[in-house]
Amino acid sequence: MIDIVFPDNNEPAFIEMAEKLGYSELCFVYSKKQTLKEKTKLKIYSGLLCKNKVMKSDLTLIESNNRNILKKKPNIIFNIEGTRDFIHQRDSGLDHVICKDMHKYNVAYAIPFSSILNSDDRERLIGRIMQNLKLCRKYKVPVVVASFAKSPFDMRNSKDLLSFCQTLGMHASEAKNALERTEEIIKENLHPKKAVEKLD
Repeated sequence: MIDIVFPDNNEPAFIEMAEKLGYSELCFVYSKKQTLKEKTKLKIYSGLLCKNKVMKSDLTLIESNNRNILKKKPNIIFNIEGTRDFIHQRDSGLDHVICKDMHKYNVAYAIPFSSILNSDDRERLIGRIMQNLKLCRKYKVPVVVASFAKSPFDMRNSKDLLSFCQTLGMHASEAKNALERTEEIIKENLHPKKAVEKLD
């Protein structure tokens, strides 16, 4: 099992926590490309948080629902839940047009557990996420769940994340797939030919 985290010169602390929580793999996400030097039994991957340009990495992530960026095929979109609601509906960050693009370009919608954990308005954020999950199910958008922790103490083990997904209304199989999808995406990025063969 793999988790996604955002280190700030504290990679060893994340590695230690990941081992305690039973993870075998870890993806460190940075705003620029980094060379990883940590020695560990864990399998370590390097993710890239992209803004206007999507660059090659083990995992590419964006925090924008801009359709022009989606066309550049990042792997994951997250933290796009709106900051305000409209009169009759929530501003969840997704709609049917964006979801169709995400399905077309195979961009996954991510639920970052740490964002919910540290939210000042948790109830509203969870409501928006649940609305987005319904749209993802309808338009067959892949979903990813991970801690997205900026502190090792915000990490959670896979069983806790699985239970949390089910409280959001995901079926057990959907929750399991969401936990495993990060690893699948990374493998496809590292071995695209094998991924194509598997589809054939």
